Amino acid sequence: MLSKFAAPSLVIGAFLGLSFALSLNHFFCTHLIPVNFMIIGMAAILSGCIHAPFTALALL
Repeated sequence: MLSKFAAPSLVIGAFLGLSFALSLNHFFCTHLIPVNFMIIGMAAILSGCIHAPFTALALL
């Protein structure tokens, strides 16, 4: 069962991934796709919150 912090952690992970990708695109002139980093950030924060990395990847 997911914890009560699952939905906020998805939003925070998406925001952190988006801000990371946009800052790399802006300061280092890379051409990264921000949506990919949003998904990675969501999986990383959710897996840290529920202590189950494979479950977090399957949920996303």
